Amino acid sequence: MAVTVCPITPNFATEVGDIDLSRHIEAADLEAVKEAFAKYAVLIFPDQHLSQDQHLDFARHFGPLETTIALHRKDEPLRIRQEFADVSNLNSKSDVWGKESAVAHRQLVQTPAGASVLALCAFDSADRRPYGIR
Repeated sequence: MAVTVCPITPNFATEVGDIDLSRHIEAADLEAVKEAFAKYAVLIFPDQHLSQDQHLDFARHFGPLETTIALHRKDEPLRIRQEFADVSNLNSKSDVWGKESAVAHRQLVQTPAGASVLALCAFDSADRRPYGIR
């Protein structure tokens, strides 16, 4: 079955279906994903269950991986692998950061990324659109 592309808006964000990112991706399907990325900038892949290795394997289709800027922090070890940008409010033990860490976290989050990010998103199960896009 061919990849399906269902735009959320005419020119920004689309849901990509009929593809299992945990498996080998055929050349035609990968090309369809890349074309959708070029047109819509934000791709949403619902119902994917990827290991960290599978997630990184998929990301490599778009170029070399970068490491997170958090790797340079000496005050807190990484919570997840260095190839992932960890934009969250959790510390290395997966506990919510205290107020004393809010300034450092804000500075880290506001640092511009060198590339696009493949991220998880919460969905409203009633209409399958991501929160914030109405």
